[in-house]
Amino acid sequence: MAELLAAIVMTAAAMGAMYSMMVAQNQVFSAQDRAVEIEQTARTIMTMISRELRMAGYNPVQGTSFNGITYDPVQLRIQADLNGNGVLTDTNEDIAYSFDAANLRLLRTAPNSVIVFQNIQAFTFSYLNSNGALVDGSSNPAPTSADIREVSVKITVRAAYPDPTYPENNGYRTLTLQSRVTPRDLGL
Repeated sequence: MAELLAAIVMTAAAMGAMYSMMVAQNQVFSAQDRAVEIEQTARTIMTMISRELRMAGYNPVQGTSFNGITYDPVQLRIQADLNGNGVLTDTNEDIAYSFDAANLRLLRTAPNSVIVFQNIQAFTFSYLNSNGALVDGSSNPAPTSADIREVSVKITVRAAYPDPTYPENNGYRTLTLQSRVTPRDLGL
């Protein structure tokens, strides 16, 4: 009887250790899964914006000019003849990205405003001229869209749910990506 009791105690201890190890591994897996989700979201956003920025100013019709990027400190506005038909007023060829800080989301307007991504903690952009200098509202004369040759985009994505093991940022893990994009058809 004593041997049976000892075997039961040892089995219970082994099961408890295995359960603890399984719980710990599950927590590690969940944290890694959230980190991958954040990274995929950030890369998707940056890829989409970069692709559209590179096309800014594209117009296959010779002699017709327009601003590929409109100077606006509040929203990132991109114009391009994406389907190459020579018409610059088609749907989805005048795109604006704006950040809704109160609701942590990135909006894309073309022509209707839609939420493209949620859990966006920050979205900033800055315009640069052909010398790489910042184009902002402080210069005299005021900057114009024709001055823009490059755009720096910075986005911070946060996890959808807090991580109880992560003490910073109220438990929300974040990832920041930054990219400088030179549109192919500006300044030609």
